Amino acid sequence: MPEVRTSGSWLEVLIHTSSEAADAIADQLEGLGALGVAVEDPADLIAIARDTSVFIDPETLAGLGSETLVRSWFEPAGAAACCDSGKERTVAAIRDMLGHVACFLPVGSCRIETREIAAEDWFETWKRHYRAMEISARVTVAPTWDEEARAPENGLLIRLDPGMAFGTGSHETTALCIEAIDTRMAPSSRVLDVGTGSGILTIAAAGLGARHVDACDIDPHALKVARENFTLNCVADRVDSWVGSLESARGPYDLILANLLADILIAEAEGLKKQLAPLGLLVASGLITERRDEVLERFAEVGLVLHDELERNDWVALILAHAWEGIRATCPET
Repeated sequence: MPEVRTSGSWLEVLIHTSSEAADAIADQLEGLGALGVAVEDPADLIAIARDTSVFIDPETLAGLGSETLVRSWFEPAGAAACCDSGKERTVAAIRDMLGHVACFLPVGSCRIETREIAAEDWFETWKRHYRAMEISARVTVAPTWDEEARAPENGLLIRLDPGMAFGTGSHETTALCIEAIDTRMAPSSRVLDVGTGSGILTIAAAGLGARHVDACDIDPHALKVARENFTLNCVADRVDSWVGSLESARGPYDLILANLLADILIAEAEGLKKQLAPLGLLVASGLITERRDEVLERFAEVGLVLHDELERNDWVALILAHAWEGIRATCPET
């Protein structure tokens, strides 16, 4: 957690959007200066009620709307921080950002609500949105303040404070990548994490036995937070990281993790293929199911084919291999 003010007023911004766009919006809010972000997706709560033994009040479920809510909190800058002009500048910047996201993803109504809250209430409000989450059979993610969280048997507990950078494991795209690491990564693999965000996928790979992980992100703020998380989770000695993109990678890699938007996966398909070892696997996540075939077609053009896939709700992660390896993998045993 960064050091924050504990007196005065904070600005809380609530955005009504779609499940598909929520994480992208949360990521962009970080770049606009939000020191805390919480995503409230009705589909997540319904899934918990359906798939676990956790009791959720039926009236709560019945009252859920169809839109996902993204809450963010901004620390005021100076004594006049919550004045109308400061609030208007923040909201205007958020509207511009939403317009950009809308070029790539369905964003829903994008209705914005704001309110002022006491700074001393902010941290407790934010913390209530997060608790330990079992992401896969061997990976649990917990915030640093959850002293009761424990690692699964023979597994890994990742300590990660949400709201600092994209990716805390709560969204399907991140969870699918962690499941792929848990079940598909060979021991002592050399791994590349493209667009590392909070660093959660790098930490999962290193913690589950990768020999070495390279991680990159074009956002300097995200990489700064990721490096702090590498140290917090005791994997920094097995990680190299840089501000930049795929072009600086030093392949080949046994496993590549690319939790990105569909358009970026399409644009980077050739580069990802070049970095993949002959028997390596590429995990392409961040996809809504409607764009699955489009992305698969592009990877086929560069010589990567479907080896396997994972799906949660309306999200899919494609596990790809070089064409000859994909063919071999689907042949019956003799």
